[in-house]
Amino acid sequence: MSLAFRNVTSAPLQNLDVVAPDGTVVGIVGENGSGKSQLLRLAAGLVTPTAGTVKASGDVRLLGPDDALNLAPAPVLLIDRTFGHQDLVVRERAAVALDRIRRAGATTLLVSHEEELIRRLADEVWWLHKGKLAGRGDPDEILAAYRKHVAVKLRAWGESITPPVAPTVARAATGAPRSCASRRSARTASRPWYGAAANVR
Repeated sequence: MSLAFRNVTSAPLQNLDVVAPDGTVVGIVGENGSGKSQLLRLAAGLVTPTAGTVKASGDVRLLGPDDALNLAPAPVLLIDRTFGHQDLVVRERAAVALDRIRRAGATTLLVSHEEELIRRLADEVWWLHKGKLAGRGDPDEILAAYRKHVAVKLRAWGESITPPVAPTVARAATGAPRSCASRRSARTASRPWYGAAANVR
């Protein structure tokens, strides 16, 4: 069953216009705060958009991060990072169930930070960035574009970091650095040797 967002605005989402067709698993990626979870809350009817409309052609079920991964058939299924804390057996069973309900015509929105999970399960990917649809289409292409975006941000962050200031090193009269051992020797040589003087008669 299809799920349509028509010119929807609901912070942080801005003027979102996109449709998830029947019998499709849509993977949703993006940085934290981009609007992924808000998109699912809108689809589930938990919040009302400040502008635009959300329309689902059937009942909607939302699974959040701490819910059991119960993929009983539903016309529209919303999965918000629910795979994350499951063991391998549960995840594999859920993947089989998800394929079954997809072939039955259900529409699924799958939010996850796991690239391989999205690549395996999704028919198409939506990339949200600052509340807008930055990309939509083939999972390999959209995930590659998103990965490139992340790499650019990480590079910019790395270049913004101020390198640590090198510690100052004591120098001898010649200007050459002096080792810790030489500094200790110099201090020792400047002290009087009272023990030796006490043995002189």
